[in-house]
Amino acid sequence: MDLVTVHQGYAVSTGGWWRFWLTLSPKPEDNDFNFNKEIFRVYRTAQPNTVPIYAFHSEANGLKHNVLQQSPNNDESGPNFTDDGIMCYAFSGPDDAPGLIPIYQFWAEASYYNDIPGRRYLLSPDKEPEEGAGWEFDKVAFYAFSLAE
Repeated sequence: MDLVTVHQGYAVSTGGWWRFWLTLSPKPEDNDFNFNKEIFRVYRTAQPNTVPIYAFHSEANGLKHNVLQQSPNNDESGPNFTDDGIMCYAFSGPDDAPGLIPIYQFWAEASYYNDIPGRRYLLSPDKEPEEGAGWEFDKVAFYAFSLAE
């Protein structure tokens, strides 16, 4: 099988807001994040009924964080985000494969040090995220496999 686990790292920035980094394999250059959680499973390569999931990151004012989305454009994530290409493959619908779970997208305001407004994102299989406060439900970003699959 070509299933891989998505790891979540977090850092708490000055001002107390949480930011996240999602990756298939944590790297030394990501060491400002505490990789404390495996959150869901996806495919590394295209499989029947899957769609590409694109990674976008922002390093505005040195505050690195990223988001995963189905759209290949940063019109969803915002102009402060840079396209990192296809990270993995998941599903756009709940019935595209047996055993899928929704991956919820949440957002919160991010006011950077020079008061440039922006957004930060959190993806979670949990309908109520436990990570920090102030998260607003946005949508179901895509469907993936639970860690038990």
